Amino acid sequence: MTRVLVESLKRFGGPIARDAHVVLSVGADEVPRDLSPHFSWADPGRLSIRWVDRHLFRETEYDGTGLDRYWVESNADLVAMMDADILIAGDFDDVLSRAFSEQLTLGFIAHVSPFQSGLSAETSSTEWWKQVFASAGLECPELGYQHTGWGLMSSLTEHRLCPYYLNYGFVVSPRWHVEQVARSLQEDIRAVDRCLESWAKSQIALTVSMYRHDLAFDTIGIRDNFPLHVDASRIRELNPDPDGLDADEDVRIFHYLGHGEVNKDHFDNVESFAKLLGRSQTTSAAGVFLKKLREVVHHSPGLA
Repeated sequence: MTRVLVESLKRFGGPIARDAHVVLSVGADEVPRDLSPHFSWADPGRLSIRWVDRHLFRETEYDGTGLDRYWVESNADLVAMMDADILIAGDFDDVLSRAFSEQLTLGFIAHVSPFQSGLSAETSSTEWWKQVFASAGLECPELGYQHTGWGLMSSLTEHRLCPYYLNYGFVVSPRWHVEQVARSLQEDIRAVDRCLESWAKSQIALTVSMYRHDLAFDTIGIRDNFPLHVDASRIRELNPDPDGLDADEDVRIFHYLGHGEVNKDHFDNVESFAKLLGRSQTTSAAGVFLKKLREVVHHSPGLA
């Protein structure tokens, strides 16, 4: 997944994105070891591997890996936080340029409420956000955003709205935003823990940190964080592009999260990856994804 992300960035990204230095945060409950032999394909000096502190990972696992990304020292003007299950399919430099010129954090509002499943669903998202912000010592902001999957992935009215709560897959910020968030994110994760146990605690805590430091933000469109695990036409109907760029070919960043037609399982090993590349029957969005993926593979010797 990491190689596909990096190679697709080189193949389809714009000049700004292609010039990025990639920092890979690796978490495991084991002694750090030299992983460079696995990344011999990377351009010299363009990829760094960062081991998450073992004790932090043992305590927090996924959340520790996400948290560690905010502690990377950098002199970059912009920092893009990206999950590994991403394929770049087009030039998104305009998003980067806007984040820099307007000094904004930009991201895609999460598909569903983090509170809508299990026992937590019995309490409205409004009440949960009030509890979380109170636990963090803050006043709850207005819930002014609708979840991007509401009406498709959820129909619970009491879990329809949220504050600025992002999908973690792709978030771009000025460096100083990242540095501000880094000051409080760990404690804000603990504030979430004091309220409830949630797989989304890091995403929730990022929201708290953004409001804590009064950072400016805005949203991006679905073609810059396109989910492959839901019906493409329906998710577009709910989140139409303001410029009418709603074709599968207009997607610039594919996110193969969840358990959709294309997902992380297809990148587990050489055999499953080969089966994915050889697949012929797909939905339209997955078909464009595979076309782009095959082009990346064709221009990346040794990837397949």
